[in-house]
Amino acid sequence: METTIELVELINGDLCPVNEAIEINSEDGETIYDRAENAGNYSKYDGEYYDDEGLEYHDLVTLHDGEISHKDDAVWVESKDAYYDSSDVILVYTGLHDTEYYPDSD
Repeated sequence: METTIELVELINGDLCPVNEAIEINSEDGETIYDRAENAGNYSKYDGEYYDDEGLEYHDLVTLHDGEISHKDDAVWVESKDAYYDSSDVILVYTGLHDTEYYPDSD
């Protein structure tokens, strides 16, 4: 009786058993594979891995604290040069038509 092992092609062109690889969401909705031991090189959101292009393609951003969030749930805070969860900021009116977001803890 022969055992069949399913192989996937990794991003570096090598072949790897599928049970030793992770699926990574990349640009244009493409799925690529890398060794599971390299999982720390990717962002994880909702149980799935993403490379930088995959985050952008799926409208995901890295928050100031390293967490991943959908852009709809995040706000860019200019003064901190970072994204914050929208529930963690306050909106301040700085002029007639100007507004700025600030972290709620500041």
